[in-house]
Amino acid sequence: MSGTCKSGTCKSGTCKSGTGKSGTGKSGTGKSGTGKSGIALECFPRPDAPAPGVSRKARSRAAIVSACRAFMQAGQFRPPMRACCDRAGRTSRTAFIAFGGVEALRLEAADDPSTFDAIVERVLGCERTALSAETLQRLVRALVTGAA
Repeated sequence: MSGTCKSGTCKSGTCKSGTGKSGTGKSGTGKSGTGKSGIALECFPRPDAPAPGVSRKARSRAAIVSACRAFMQAGQFRPPMRACCDRAGRTSRTAFIAFGGVEALRLEAADDPSTFDAIVERVLGCERTALSAETLQRLVRALVTGAA
């Protein structure tokens, strides 16, 4: 039996066993090769593995924005950059490189339709229908940036 990866997810196209040799994986390890029983094992990607072709930078940015959206939907319209990074499991340095500042992060997070709706609902409730879409946009922008 060969050690070639059947799923095509391995970088080299060949799965490696715990010993570093192709074709002799340990049973139950999820790697290609043959286990102790002589049955060929396939290489399966981890369920939490990132999607192929998505850069680390993009994943970090998305995680930080997602954390900021969670704060905003919970009623904290101006979450600190540090809190968003802590929730996302990223560093402040990564966030400042990705966004340049906390205001850009908050504006991007508020652009999400469900986050926008949550902010408007918390602030205006049923009075939302009395305002135009442009006015709602300005209101949300002012709330998340702190600008008047």
